[in-house]
Amino acid sequence: MGTAQLGIKGYGINNSSSTLPKGEDFFDYVIDQQIPTIDTSVYYGDINNIILNYGKKDDLEIYTKIGLNESLDYFLNKTKLKKVKGCYIHHFEDYLKDKNILKKLQKNKKEGKVDEIGFSIYHEHELIHIIEDDLDIQIIQIPHNIFDQRFESYFPILKSNNIKIITRSCFLQGMFFKEKNYFNDPKLNKKVLNKLSVLNSISKKYNLSLTQICYHFSALNPYIDLITIGTDNLNQLYNNIKEIREYPKLSNNNFKEELYSLKEDDLKIILPSLWENNK
Repeated sequence: MGTAQLGIKGYGINNSSSTLPKGEDFFDYVIDQQIPTIDTSVYYGDINNIILNYGKKDDLEIYTKIGLNESLDYFLNKTKLKKVKGCYIHHFEDYLKDKNILKKLQKNKKEGKVDEIGFSIYHEHELIHIIEDDLDIQIIQIPHNIFDQRFESYFPILKSNNIKIITRSCFLQGMFFKEKNYFNDPKLNKKVLNKLSVLNSISKKYNLSLTQICYHFSALNPYIDLITIGTDNLNQLYNNIKEIREYPKLSNNNFKEELYSLKEDDLKIILPSLWENNK
């Protein structure tokens, strides 16, 4: 479960809430459902305090992200945790500025403060750099969804290097669920709306919800180990988990090929960080 929505008001393209949801309720639910793995970051607003004040925080399996000035020790101190499952360097640029950031994480791993370390990346050139330099990491987090398929060709290489693949942006911040104009550029809007129309046709054709299609596009990939899903509210979390678990077994996987045809290479569409000027 992604936690950006728990710490940052209005996070996500479809999130219009002016208040933060109660993070403790989310944590209680995922623990109860025996899926207590959460993805967080020192940059997710109030999330550090939410974890700090959560009485069962030791029951959570936490992956966090850090930066140049906010180390893993900083996160552990802020949350009063003794260790985490995994830790990523949030921005690859931080590593390029100071490679000691990875050495510190490797030291933290030897100290037993974290089990797995790696990078959260956004661009192919970052992953190529990691592979070519044969960096000593165990996890990589990448965006992966029906539109954003950029990293799939690297999956076999990562697996051969025993690197766990964890994906995010499964729902592309909710873009797949609403047909509307997202961008100031009408050409981008036209392209996205056409693709969403095809996606909805596939959903109806195979009698699968958009949640099921988006999630299982990644889940059916044998190279992917974990999928990070963000939710705007608790009811949405209930429904997402319910629909994912009710996923029907199909007699064929033709729909996968149809979904692959929706691949999008325009970074202005597939990278939410470039949406700042959008409607």
